[in-house]
Amino acid sequence: MKFGVAIGLSFLAAAFSAHAGHQPQSGAHGRGNGAWQQNQEQAMANEEARHKIARFQTGEGVCGARAWKEYSVNPKAKGDAILLVVFGGRDSVSRGGDNGPAVPPAIEKALDFARHHAADTRLIVLVPEMTVEGGGGGRRGLEKPSADDIAKLVRLRAEANGIRAGRVFATGFSMGGGLVCSLLNADPTLFARALIVGASGDPSAIADVRAEVMSIHGADDDLIPIARVRAYAEALNARRRGAMEVKVLAKTGHAESEKAAYEKADAWKWLLR
Repeated sequence: MKFGVAIGLSFLAAAFSAHAGHQPQSGAHGRGNGAWQQNQEQAMANEEARHKIARFQTGEGVCGARAWKEYSVNPKAKGDAILLVVFGGRDSVSRGGDNGPAVPPAIEKALDFARHHAADTRLIVLVPEMTVEGGGGGRRGLEKPSADDIAKLVRLRAEANGIRAGRVFATGFSMGGGLVCSLLNADPTLFARALIVGASGDPSAIADVRAEVMSIHGADDDLIPIARVRAYAEALNARRRGAMEVKVLAKTGHAESEKAAYEKADAWKWLLR
């Protein structure tokens, strides 16, 4: 970690410590302290994640109603450049809270892999803002991610970065992974390869999927059971042999699968080849 980043994080930690005396009182049944502590930990994690990737940011803007940021590594590489589109989970949706949306760990992991294991490849990581249909006013468990302006944004950024056809890939976790599955069928030429984590598509909506797909899923995921993922893969492979591969993370639940999946070098080697 760079000296300036360390100072920033130390200052943030000190600020939280200084305000510890103002944390909510727990009451007779211990309510309040747990939520307060969780919020502080999440804020620290978000700030640290932002610092780690900040030096790689090369662009940002708005396409239609969709804000976006872009990060790049290996700018002088002579191999075929890659545009990787990253979609976060439900906690990456902006809801106006103090902590802000969570930073998808896939951003940092992709940049690190490309820097250390794919130095001959210029990698551009495009991160569209995650939004939900209807603006997010419904029950969180029933929210659906919005695909508005995403296809237009991806094609505009691919063109701007000189990315040739077949070198635009995607990855997403949970809500973001479900969004990728929907886009694979709705816009078959948008992505050539996709890594899906903790999510599944609709087995009845695979008629037009052309991309190579890999799923990494927790065996103990009780939000999206592994059986749903297998059914989606079976439907896709029945239509196009070898279209989708499923890798199972033993003794891993839904929330844990994001970190576990994106730490696997083999997954990045497959996606960014």
